[in-house]
Amino acid sequence: MNLYNTPMTPGPFDDSATARQTRMGLLQSDGLPEQDAVSVLARVYAGLLFDDLCETLPDMEQVYAICNRFEELMAQGDARKTLLYICRQYDNLLRTLPEPIWWIVGNPALVEPFCEGFVRHLCEFKGESEVM
Repeated sequence: MNLYNTPMTPGPFDDSATARQTRMGLLQSDGLPEQDAVSVLARVYAGLLFDDLCETLPDMEQVYAICNRFEELMAQGDARKTLLYICRQYDNLLRTLPEPIWWIVGNPALVEPFCEGFVRHLCEFKGESEVM
C-alpha cells in the first residue's frame, strides 16, 4: 500500500525490471544481454565521461590516472567494482548517473559486458589523446 497515493517509480531492482530491460533492447527475450545495444551504450557513455573528465579536471595526468584505475578494476575481474567507480566519477563531476546505466546496474548479466566495453573504449580514448 502506498501511503501517499502516488504511483511507485519503477526501477532496475523491481519485479518488472527484466521486462523493461527487454523492451529497452538491453536484454534478449531469453534474458541474455543484447550485446550490440550494450556495446553501443558502453561506447557512448565512455566517450561522454572521458570528455567530461578532460573538460573538468585541471590536467590530463588526472584523467589518465582515472582511466588507469578503471583498467586495474577490470583486471581484478569484478565488474561491480568497476560499475561503482563509474558511479563515483559521475558523483565527483556532480552529474546524475545516466538512466540507461541505472537500468544496467540492476542486472548482473548486463553489468559485466557494459563495464568491459566501457573500460575498453575509455582506454582507447586515453591512448588516442596521449598521441596528440
